[in-house]
Amino acid sequence: MTVHLGDKQKYFPIEKGQYTTEPGLKKPGSPVFEIDHEWPLYISNKKFCCRHHPARHYARFRLNPVTENAICQFIIQQLLTHHPAFFQLDTKDKIDELHCRLSGEKIIVKDNKHNLSRDLFDALCRQIQEDVAVLQFDDTRNWLSLAHICAPNFWSAAEKIGKSFADIHETVPGMIKNQTPMLRAILQKGSFERFGWGITYDARLNHHPVPLPGIEAHKWHNRVFQADKPLVYLRVERQTLTGFSKEQAILFTIRTYLYPASELRPESLEKLVSAISGMDDETRKYKGLYGQWRKVCAYLEELKKKDS
Repeated sequence: MTVHLGDKQKYFPIEKGQYTTEPGLKKPGSPVFEIDHEWPLYISNKKFCCRHHPARHYARFRLNPVTENAICQFIIQQLLTHHPAFFQLDTKDKIDELHCRLSGEKIIVKDNKHNLSRDLFDALCRQIQEDVAVLQFDDTRNWLSLAHICAPNFWSAAEKIGKSFADIHETVPGMIKNQTPMLRAILQKGSFERFGWGITYDARLNHHPVPLPGIEAHKWHNRVFQADKPLVYLRVERQTLTGFSKEQAILFTIRTYLYPASELRPESLEKLVSAISGMDDETRKYKGLYGQWRKVCAYLEELKKKDS
């Protein structure tokens, strides 16, 4: 059966020409899980990460089995509802299987005793382009209980697992420290989306802080703008947050989009330059722009002139 994969979404979360760390939550404009023509690239990256360095990208800590069950059922239902051309649930000999037409794989969801398949979560994550994390709550605190992150932007699932939302984001300049009231409100109010963005100088999805063996750190991190061979991408993250009130958990999805600066419209380039120029030095250091942001902006200005 031939399946058609559409074009990827074009997100530009800098319409005001300003950088901000405000939550900017709104109701999702598209399904939580998006599938497009770059699906093979994302799945290939996930397979590589999980095969060669699983402990870096997949971590669990004090995960409530009830939460895991609810998360898996939600992912399956979302895929069946919004992507029926690619996913089908079949029952054979009292065994539930999720048939993934894109990969050709069949995932056992429940066995003939109605028990969830072992590590169903991992199998599902390998079929979607988004990275996934779960924040668990009790009466007094929250912690990252589950993380399947194969396109990190200089952070590690293994390092963050078990930490609170505040501790996870403690290095983000300008971010509101106490977001617990907002997070607890999300538990009761369904799904939301927000966007984050940055500048990168390659189209690699996996920017784990630890280089792969045999690759020098500076080459792996690649946070230096090469003026003689300029290559700039706008790296956008579409993040969704879905509350599970009964399980007291929030499901986070993170979908990374890479847009070559050379393909941005002149008005978008102008807003991007404005946002970078308006950052303070602490933010520029965090974003890998400190000491070179003027060169990056000059390059973006050149692109704008060429397209004008």
